[in-house]
Amino acid sequence: MKNTSYTRMSYAEVAPTYNQINFIPVKAAEQIGQAIANLTTGLFLDFGAGACRITQPVAETGITAIALDYEYAMLRSSADDAPAPTLSYTQGDVVHLPFADNSLDTVFTSNVLHLVEEWEKGLQEAARVLKPDGIFIIGRDVLDPNSSAGKLRSALRRIVGTLDPSMQPTSAAGPALVQAIGKIGGQAGRPVVAAEWTQQTSPAELLQRMRTRQQNETWALSDELLTATMVEVDQFATETFPNLEQIDSVQWAFHLMPIANFGSNIS
Repeated sequence: MKNTSYTRMSYAEVAPTYNQINFIPVKAAEQIGQAIANLTTGLFLDFGAGACRITQPVAETGITAIALDYEYAMLRSSADDAPAPTLSYTQGDVVHLPFADNSLDTVFTSNVLHLVEEWEKGLQEAARVLKPDGIFIIGRDVLDPNSSAGKLRSALRRIVGTLDPSMQPTSAAGPALVQAIGKIGGQAGRPVVAAEWTQQTSPAELLQRMRTRQQNETWALSDELLTATMVEVDQFATETFPNLEQIDSVQWAFHLMPIANFGSNIS
């Protein structure tokens, strides 16, 4: 896949507000940190940690954690928020990890590989730095697709991808990721529901967040693309929801997929 506008996005501008845009309630964040800590001991790497919305809760359990990200501004934003004493930061690229072979007990990733052009190489790097008995963990936010937020997000992604195909994520956003993990020997364990929470919102509020770049799918869009996108999203919303002001209880969850034997097929 050729480098696209999507994989070239810089997070420097959004770094100070990234964790607000991708908000996880405090109790849910604590539950996620503990659920990850329950799967690992030893040295933990968050592979593309961003502003550490997951790394920080993990470190707060007492786990020795390293937050690695390519974007210095994201790490800097987290460091400004009183990090846990067991959390350290490393600026680096997930396709060239600055760690020795077989040196880490756990590698965790969430919302990263779909942004990386050479994401398969990133997987190989994660396998290289893991100890033979180490574990690879994939985390993901899960939004109820039948909620107002789920329907609007799906419409937004479809419209943006149609108007500007260069803003589509890499193939790691689909089944190719699972297939690639299997090819290098990874064996998925039982999925873990780390946390669940409810967001009270309305289609009108969600549309306003999109329009003002306070939504994860719109902050990086150009002015021209955002304007064109919102014309179609507004039309979709009007046709889909009888009352845009109606409050909806939107269900969120955070899931973990532990992967054992990760990289066992790499010679």
